[in-house]
Amino acid sequence: MPHIHLLIGYICANTANLNSFFSLLLICGSFLPDFDILPAIFQKKNHRTYFTHYPLIWFFLSFLALLLKLDIFWFFLGGVLHTLSDVIDWKVYIFAPFSDFSFSLFDFNPKDILKESSPKTSLLGYYKQPQIVFTELLIILIGILIFINT
Repeated sequence: MPHIHLLIGYICANTANLNSFFSLLLICGSFLPDFDILPAIFQKKNHRTYFTHYPLIWFFLSFLALLLKLDIFWFFLGGVLHTLSDVIDWKVYIFAPFSDFSFSLFDFNPKDILKESSPKTSLLGYYKQPQIVFTELLIILIGILIFINT
């Protein structure tokens, strides 16, 4: 969910002790790929199949920006963080668009959740997974601790 990606971007920016501008780029990049979630829910499709969730694109753009010493590197690195953190729940197509190989720590089938009749019931189905609730609460706790200590 986008709020967790924002929090992961915040945690990483603070851990790396980035200045405000670079932190903003990293945080924005860490949630941008999820702008495709609403159309995906209405289409009852796994939004991680869209190009915004192709890790290779984010790795390539990050590497290119780093090579060219562009500040936008931090934005693209946020996209990398996003796709890496997506591995927690639903499958991520690691080598898309070149391969259908996918990987996930918790192997949920998005079709089981997205078959629900409305976005609300899809969201409730997602949060019925105890691993998801635990992982998100852990990330929120880490974010709060970092916020308190800064």
